[in-house]
Amino acid sequence: GLGVARAALDELQAMAGGRVSVTGAPNLGQRPISQVEIARAEAELRSARAFFYDAIDAAWASLLSGDEVPAEQINLLRLSSTHAVRVAAEVARSVQMLSGMTGVYRDSPLSRFVNDTLVITQHAFMGDITYQNAGAMFFGQPPLPGYL
Repeated sequence: GLGVARAALDELQAMAGGRVSVTGAPNLGQRPISQVEIARAEAELRSARAFFYDAIDAAWASLLSGDEVPAEQINLLRLSSTHAVRVAAEVARSVQMLSGMTGVYRDSPLSRFVNDTLVITQHAFMGDITYQNAGAMFFGQPPLPGYL
């Protein structure tokens, strides 16, 4: 999901300077709202990626030291994974929206990227139940059976 969202951002960046609006508006890269939204999407994706890799690094460090991965780290692995795929889908969708009609056609890479990121959000381990279980653990409550 993170890689697909990255590809969507890269695709929009590549098309931004050359795409001319049929309305005579400035090209995509010159529009202030596009500049704000692409920066926001970039920050969201990089933040989700950092959280995801931080959780992986912590669990890996536990394993390298010969310890089992503690429940708190498992929780962060699950939470960061779910968060990453949700953010990736949001980023891909926002990029598609910025592209206008170009991004909605079936032959558009942006259309495919949106579909691919949305599919990942449907995985059984990426549902809202992850947020519920993570929240329960943050409050010192046990997660539902099977979460850990």
